[in-house]
Amino acid sequence: MKIPALTDPNRLLLFTIYAFLIGLLATLTPEAVKDLISSPGSNSRWYPGLWWLGTLIVVVVLFVVYHPKIKVWFQASGAMAPLTPTSRYNVRSVRGLVLLVSREERIHSGIYAVDYHRPTLTHVWLIHSSDAGSKEGVKKITQHCAEVAPAIIVEPRPLSNVFSVEMSKALVESIRKEAHGVGIKDSDFICDFTGMPKPVSAGVVLACIRPGHRLQYMEPKAVVEGGSPDQSAGSRPVEVDVNYDVELV
Repeated sequence: MKIPALTDPNRLLLFTIYAFLIGLLATLTPEAVKDLISSPGSNSRWYPGLWWLGTLIVVVVLFVVYHPKIKVWFQASGAMAPLTPTSRYNVRSVRGLVLLVSREERIHSGIYAVDYHRPTLTHVWLIHSSDAGSKEGVKKITQHCAEVAPAIIVEPRPLSNVFSVEMSKALVESIRKEAHGVGIKDSDFICDFTGMPKPVSAGVVLACIRPGHRLQYMEPKAVVEGGSPDQSAGSRPVEVDVNYDVELV
């Protein structure tokens, strides 16, 4: 069980202040009661009732601020803006692109993503699994980059567990740090969550949920009979704005 911050002995100063105030409140309680029931002629000069009330208010405020369940309740009761994702087609091209490489036959959607961002693209990170089809997709995209824009740096990044949201999220966050290390800002860095199993896509979305982080998926330009994407018709990126600042534990 997680210890609330206010009563965590490892946070000695906060714990000491809280314990002192609780002790002070216990000491003042009988004095305040005696002052309340005392005769009108025996007025106290230090007004224990007011001191008791002031100490109680401080203790309650500290409890509300630091106790996680109370804090969440107050935040939920406040006027919090709803989560309203929006999407758009006019995607501004980037310098850094993260792609999920799944098993796809014929033309991989990641190739269309590279072509779209090619005017400004300098780095591509390819998240792939140990599946032979995924590795073949990495080879196709890498070869395509070498043909159309040899200056683009392609960095394959294997994901050992494609059913772990946490691992895919951590991998994207690690790649983001790499991008920062080579001078790519968040405004010039976008992650594509098209392809691979749903837990991987969920991890990518969670890694890009902060304001200023960019996210996209590839939408097919046409579909064949039955509703499947017509890969030969190509696909285009759709940027999704989430912009929801959350604390992920």
